[in-house]
Amino acid sequence: NHFFVLFSPSPSLLCVLYLVLLSFTMAADEGALDAQYMELHSVQQVFERLMKVLIQQRPDNIHGVLSQELAKIKDEKVGDCNVAYIVGPPGAGKTTCCRMAAEEFGYTHISVEELSADPEQAVSLLRSKVLACPSGGTVLVDGFPTTLKQALQFDIQVLPCRCVLHFEASEKALLERAGGEDEAYRNRLAEYFRTIPSVLAYYKAQKKLVKIDAEKSGEELWGQVHSFFTGDEE
Repeated sequence: NHFFVLFSPSPSLLCVLYLVLLSFTMAADEGALDAQYMELHSVQQVFERLMKVLIQQRPDNIHGVLSQELAKIKDEKVGDCNVAYIVGPPGAGKTTCCRMAAEEFGYTHISVEELSADPEQAVSLLRSKVLACPSGGTVLVDGFPTTLKQALQFDIQVLPCRCVLHFEASEKALLERAGGEDEAYRNRLAEYFRTIPSVLAYYKAQKKLVKIDAEKSGEELWGQVHSFFTGDEE
């Protein structure tokens, strides 16, 4: 934890905040781990928000205002919905099963691919969607995370998921199913299989990973998902 103490509401206050932020930034330049820490914990965004509040309000009780704003930031990160990640290669049947589960069980279905084509924006857009979901509800996050970086960002900045349904299918089986002629599809599969192993290992270590045999299709595929959500797995 990083603490700083401000003793006076003088005009130098903003300079102090700026210098603290600058020191974090300089530290981040010294190593990849520091840079990762800055990004995962949104350090720069937090300081920019605190500075904006002080500029707008110009309070006499600086410590009180800062404490209140930090408490708001903390509350914004806490959600009480149940998040289930649905991961798997393109063409594995994730989205179809998510739509069926949303219809049958009343879950909220969020397709990350429909939210944004930019992986760098995925976490912030998803954060807003998840925190807007009904309290205590279940949210199916379709197609997320695809990288370990996304997984860590969401866990830290929003809330940890409850489980990860992994639609498992080999590249060969998926290409045969798709006819194997589309070069763009081949590239998407290659990228998925390149980045997903670290994500799966991360959630397997937490005992959150649930295997769905996506080489099956239709009713057999949906049956596995249905059984998981109803607690009827064999």
